[in-house]
Amino acid sequence: MKNYEEEFLQLLKGMHALLTEINDMVSQEKAQRLEKLLNKNEVMAYLNISDATYRRYVDKGTLKPMCLGGIDLYYIPDLHEALEISRRKGRF
Repeated sequence: MKNYEEEFLQLLKGMHALLTEINDMVSQEKAQRLEKLLNKNEVMAYLNISDATYRRYVDKGTLKPMCLGGIDLYYIPDLHEALEISRRKGRF
């Protein structure tokens, strides 16, 4: 009986360690995603485009800003996705 209790305790410790590791990974991913918000000027520099080109891409829907407080913001992964879609369609 004692052996089963020890095995159960070891399993619980292993599960706790795994859950802690998963929680840390999720927290890091959320923090990284929040850090990667770019404003309009940063996006123009990142894509090496002019203000007129930026506005044209927004008007066409190639770039889809997230507006917070009247400021256009973007996640870098979203920019990569927009670039890839546009490349496939021959827009960029």
